[in-house]
Amino acid sequence: MKVKAVWTLGAHLLLTFTLIRTQQLNRPPEFLPDGNMNRFTLREDAKVGSTVYTLKGRDPEGTDVSFTISGDHLSVDRNSGVVTLVRPLDRETTPMIEVIITITDERVYGDEPNTVPLRREIPILDVNDNLPVFHGTPYRLTVLESASPGATLFSKMRITDADGGSNAEVTLQCVKTETPQACAKFEIREARVEEGEYVGIISLKQLLDFETEREYTMVVQAVDDGLEKQQSSTTSVVIEIQDVQDQPPIFINAPFSATVREASPENIPILEVHARDGDLGEPRPLTLSLEGDDSGYFTLKQLK
Repeated sequence: MKVKAVWTLGAHLLLTFTLIRTQQLNRPPEFLPDGNMNRFTLREDAKVGSTVYTLKGRDPEGTDVSFTISGDHLSVDRNSGVVTLVRPLDRETTPMIEVIITITDERVYGDEPNTVPLRREIPILDVNDNLPVFHGTPYRLTVLESASPGATLFSKMRITDADGGSNAEVTLQCVKTETPQACAKFEIREARVEEGEYVGIISLKQLLDFETEREYTMVVQAVDDGLEKQQSSTTSVVIEIQDVQDQPPIFINAPFSATVREASPENIPILEVHARDGDLGEPRPLTLSLEGDDSGYFTLKQLK
């Protein structure tokens, strides 16, 4: 209230009053910088029922404030602002959750309470909780024994990891402790397709010999690059060696010797000779012949 006094001549006093009415404003509440969920993240392994955040705010008029939060994953104590996780998180299915948080003051000066909303996107941080997965198992391939070292033998092995970042980076290796022979003959390497997806490529390291080894079993391990812990899985690859015609025929139990009586009749058997193809995978029929019998004393007849 403003008062203005004016003196006049004589015995009279004139007073002038000016009344100014100031309107009281109910200003809206506000979130505090350390309690507004700005840049807030959640680990996907957070426990249900655990406290994950505390909303904080103030009202310029000094009244109490209350809080709310939307969505199915989080709840908040209206008075304390304590935020609790109420549903499990899974980054692989829900990489981010969106909520609306509000702060509300109390009614003053006859005005309605003020509510201030904020929209927040909360990223879910990955935890290495998924194993690398081999697709299209079981694996089986056939390789010619004439294949050259360095040749690519198989490139259809697909591996995925549902985690993210380094948790989804996969390395392949042959398990020497389980299949040392296969690891000596073959090598496995990975080729990245995109995050969390790889192709396994098997190539030949050393020459093959069907007559020595007809089949190999290769145990392949996929290991991710998890920072806190690593996850791994294994699979088997059966590699069948296919024979090629690279071996000469073999006489069995050679050398041979026989004694013939001078008066022996014609066409009497004096010796059995056994032979087989040196290639065992798909042996071919053999034809035997005599050499060095220029006089024609002997004949060779194949037994059935």
